[in-house]
Amino acid sequence: MTRALVTDLNGTNAKIAIFAASILLSGCIRGTNYSSLCANGEAFRDAEKVISYCNEAISVEPENPHHFNNRGVQYFDLGYLQKAMEDFSQAVELRAIRDSDHADHIYSLALVKYELGDRDSACSLYSRSARLGSKDAAEAFQEAC
Repeated sequence: MTRALVTDLNGTNAKIAIFAASILLSGCIRGTNYSSLCANGEAFRDAEKVISYCNEAISVEPENPHHFNNRGVQYFDLGYLQKAMEDFSQAVELRAIRDSDHADHIYSLALVKYELGDRDSACSLYSRSARLGSKDAAEAFQEAC
């Protein structure tokens, strides 16, 4: 793992490189560190490696909805809509607390449902997310529903 992470530092921005180096130096890679690498995946050039960080985060902390949401974003960006929908659904299921993070997870699921052509489900989820405080969901609901 250490050798792979060092290789990944080629081409990353300084902030991610410093973060990754601090993980290596501490010798302590936890789910939250993998999730941070996954969430900041746009700094890496290898999308499959970013997803592997997300997978590691999930294996360490399988009850953390943020890990599924972050991996879902990567899948969505790569066009793997079914996998994105599965991850966003899992994030929503794991997130039982009604707060802005939960609204964001529901909004992510709505986006992928809309892209897959399930307008009715997407509109229902946009509405639910907007009621929980998501401004993006409220705008999407106005435009799409």
